Amino acid sequence: MDPHSPLGPLDTVLSKSFRLGRVAGIEVRVFWTAVLVLAVAAIELSRWPGVGLLEAVGVGLLLQGGLYVVVLVHEFGHALVGRRLGMSFPTITLSALGGLAHGMTPPPGPRAEALVSLAGPATHAFWVGLALALGPVVPPLRVGAHALPLDVADWLLTANLWMLGFNLLPFFPMDGGRVLRAVLAMRMHPNRATTIAARVGAFGAIAILATAMSVRGFGGTLLLFIGLSNLLACLRELAVAQFSEGPYGAPADPWATDPDAWKSGAPGGGDAPSRSGWFARWRRRRRARLLPRDDARPAAKTTVVLEAPPAPRAGRDEHDAAELDRLLEKVSEVGLAGLSDDERERLRRISETRRRP
Repeated sequence: MDPHSPLGPLDTVLSKSFRLGRVAGIEVRVFWTAVLVLAVAAIELSRWPGVGLLEAVGVGLLLQGGLYVVVLVHEFGHALVGRRLGMSFPTITLSALGGLAHGMTPPPGPRAEALVSLAGPATHAFWVGLALALGPVVPPLRVGAHALPLDVADWLLTANLWMLGFNLLPFFPMDGGRVLRAVLAMRMHPNRATTIAARVGAFGAIAILATAMSVRGFGGTLLLFIGLSNLLACLRELAVAQFSEGPYGAPADPWATDPDAWKSGAPGGGDAPSRSGWFARWRRRRRARLLPRDDARPAAKTTVVLEAPPAPRAGRDEHDAAELDRLLEKVSEVGLAGLSDDERERLRRISETRRRP
């Protein structure tokens, strides 16, 4: 149990899952909260005239099983395309809120994230085609003593169209929101793209919550939990974007010389983002070894250098204040990872100067 979880012991209960099996090397697990969907479906069906509880449970199992097969294929679309692009997806989980393919490695770049995000919704095209083909030939399922019709083909078509449209909404962390971040990251720093996508996702989560308040029954409750989950994910992503190196495994391309191009989203501009990988550290150490040290330089003739008089203190303070504002604005947009080594050094120098009495 997480001692810092606000749910306390309830967090342990909600996190319980059981292993359903392994497909294509990916483990499939189901949270026990998925039983809640069956319980709600059985209760709703038992309210139909002439439908008993046992029959309602049986039909509920049929519908829930079909729904989770669709969700599972959706998540396998993400996972299999991600594996082709070098990502790792060891687990897929199913819960009352749907499914989730757990990626253990970040996408190598925004194009990979867009492809992986679109792979899930693309699977619904198969189910839509299947439902259209089965509609004319599969008769409705008769339920209860009054033989009430339940059109399974129509249910399959409607469910997939709803899932397709809902997942493509540009609200992070849903598939459409991840595609939005990927498209933005092709034109600007990935952390700034994350910030914009997370803000749009937060407004979308509020819209989902407002919609949930107007929908009665299980659908409204499900939308309520989805909206809350999305809102928390967006707030968490906003915080991560301030201090991470970005959502992608590959480093961002170096920017050009314009220090303000990051504001307009140009692919070039600004100092090159700071590198923290082993190769970048090796290059910095090698460059330091190649540069001659003061005590190793050969003796040279004494040369008198006439330096310009230092700028007035007030002028330097005004310049430092403007530079500090620019650096802090950049940090607020793209996080500390968006600062180059030179910019971090300038930020440190200005901070030390302002701490002096």
